[in-house]
Amino acid sequence: MIRVLFAALFALGPQVVWGAKTEPGQETIWDQIMAAQAIRNLQEGGHLMQQGSYQEAVREFARAVTAQPKEPWGHVMLGAAYYWSGQVDLAMKEYQEAISLDPKNSQAHQLMGIAYAWKGDSERSLREFLEAERLSPERADIVMDAGSVYESLGNISKALEYFRRAVHLDAVHPLYHFQLGLLYSRLGRDSDALDSFQAALKHFSQYEDALLEIGALWERGGDLDRAIEYFQKAVRMKPRDSVARFRLGYAYLKKGKSDRAAQVFEEAFRLSPEGEEGQLGLSMAYKKKQGNAQNSESEDPAGPAEAFRRNLERIPLNREAKVEVDLAYMPRPELVPVRSQESRLKNALESSQKLPQIPSAMGVRRQFSIPAETAGSREKRIEAIMKELDSVRKGAPPHSDVRMSMNLQMGRAVEGRSGVSYQPRDVGNDLGLWVMGTGWMDLVHEVLPELQGSFQERGSAKSAEWYLALGLGQILLGDSDSAREAFSGAISRDAHSWRAYLGQGVAYLIDGDEEKALESYKKVLEINPKSKGAKQNLKWLGTKSAIRNPQSAIRDKK
Repeated sequence: MIRVLFAALFALGPQVVWGAKTEPGQETIWDQIMAAQAIRNLQEGGHLMQQGSYQEAVREFARAVTAQPKEPWGHVMLGAAYYWSGQVDLAMKEYQEAISLDPKNSQAHQLMGIAYAWKGDSERSLREFLEAERLSPERADIVMDAGSVYESLGNISKALEYFRRAVHLDAVHPLYHFQLGLLYSRLGRDSDALDSFQAALKHFSQYEDALLEIGALWERGGDLDRAIEYFQKAVRMKPRDSVARFRLGYAYLKKGKSDRAAQVFEEAFRLSPEGEEGQLGLSMAYKKKQGNAQNSESEDPAGPAEAFRRNLERIPLNREAKVEVDLAYMPRPELVPVRSQESRLKNALESSQKLPQIPSAMGVRRQFSIPAETAGSREKRIEAIMKELDSVRKGAPPHSDVRMSMNLQMGRAVEGRSGVSYQPRDVGNDLGLWVMGTGWMDLVHEVLPELQGSFQERGSAKSAEWYLALGLGQILLGDSDSAREAFSGAISRDAHSWRAYLGQGVAYLIDGDEEKALESYKKVLEINPKSKGAKQNLKWLGTKSAIRNPQSAIRDKK
């Protein structure tokens, strides 16, 4: 989106972008100088945005706006920079100024729609997207934006119409094919879904999500060998994708390959960033207590919230980072175990010619930039992030839980570097996917009842690996209690199941209990001293707060 935004801007040329300086015949040399300076600031800001240096981009765009305050595109760009730097209210102020200066600026309306959706206001978001579409009906990205909101609102027929139109307008964009495939899949139209996912792969061969969905389609159709083939490709492409590992490991179990399954599950329980530019993934859930679902006081957010906070505080002060948090509002699932030979989705589709009920789960994605800074500044920034996340969490509908998934990506130390090496994905909405796709949840929910049902049939015959699968599935849904119970089952089957202790540690972390997580990882090393996962997890958990211990911040090796 960023590249498209700036390409569209610069394609207009300075005579158009800055074309309404003064009344005819009244342009002065000063006007020309200021316009030229504004263009230079705009171009420099664009380069900074592409490098991920959003705060610096804000300063450049602000200079452009100061030089030419009546030009809408300067406000659009400044708003985009504010948005990326986590200052959404300021972004919306700039978008509104751009719209007041040029009501026909479809880009400003689109970005305003993104900002409204970021705040969870789907209705106002949709209005902005539809206005942007009216002004620029040829823009496939705007059409897809509107379709995404229609889907989140449960208007599936409109969503399908808009997704198809987006594909028609831009037939080579892999994301549009993928989103259409997801919708087809949820509607039980597996053949159409397969065509769409394959089209996504045709235009972007590294589309791991598409590989994963194709694997699920083959498993759903009874071809376990082909399913494993695609799950393997997905895991090779993204080794840290726990959902892909869950589906691959479970498929191995159904093929009788318990040892292979155990190896696959092992890597799903790692926490710590890896390499010079590490990445940390952490998932957890806030659950409202039964019987008092609408009372926020009945929640116990302290543990999960503190887990998020502690991980943010571990970021060294001399490192920049990007933090991406997915928050999904989940109606409490009623997972009814089914017999292993049955397919829940297949039976549901066969028993009715009506469209299956689309789950109402939806969510938002928040993205934050953390620059290298002092301990005091970092502490204030983290506090602001936690306040924002808490506000979103409290906005969850009644009778629902909130699942939060944090992805933390750190750049190298800033000495000698002007920016962070992290670059947004080439496929996806890199301006912030405000309506978070919940397809991965469907991939877990689809097989979890079958997995649970297999224990009821002949539970005593199940090996520890089956309990590992069940525990991982529960972790992915943020159900730490059920996950710990499953891992305990694995240990009861095999006292030396060190992988179960790895999973147990993650379950404790979901509750924010780092002390018990540490005990679990130490137990792993007692059984298997060579476990890299346990060693790395212990190292990360042992990292002190960079705020409270600024002198102990981890430095990159020279």
